[in-house]
Amino acid sequence: MVLATAKLPEEHGGGCILVRAKSNLGPDAGGFGYHLDLTALAEYPGISATRVIWGEVLEGSARDLLSRADARANPDEQSALEDAKGFLLAMLADGPVAAKQIKQEASEAGHAERTLKRAKSALGIIASKGGLLEHWAWSLAEGGQRSNQEPPWPPSGCTENPLRNQ
Repeated sequence: MVLATAKLPEEHGGGCILVRAKSNLGPDAGGFGYHLDLTALAEYPGISATRVIWGEVLEGSARDLLSRADARANPDEQSALEDAKGFLLAMLADGPVAAKQIKQEASEAGHAERTLKRAKSALGIIASKGGLLEHWAWSLAEGGQRSNQEPPWPPSGCTENPLRNQ
């Protein structure tokens, strides 16, 4: 099991979250809110300790829960993400575009690959490959909005998992 933590921005309630990012034996969704509290120890004057105060149970995928924490990035990074999202929306407005072309044009426009991937995820852009000899293409989900549905299986770059539906 892989656990991940992140701080939430104040506009998402602040505090921290602990999510199950991956689990081979159980569900890999959901998590818990928490915050850290510095407390003076009554038995030992002048000594403080940190304790975890657990909050609400969180529902949703690790990706969705962590994307809220991602919003706390510094303003320059926020601006870069918004720029990359605008770039992708413009590129894909008329339909699917080859992933290679998008990445090349994004690089030429000054968008970092990591920021481009974050924008792709935030917009719910679908990566698909038509056949063995065809190239990967990106397209907007219907209506250009992020879908609340589970992403198509297998995710880009993964092979089919025969245990997925067992």
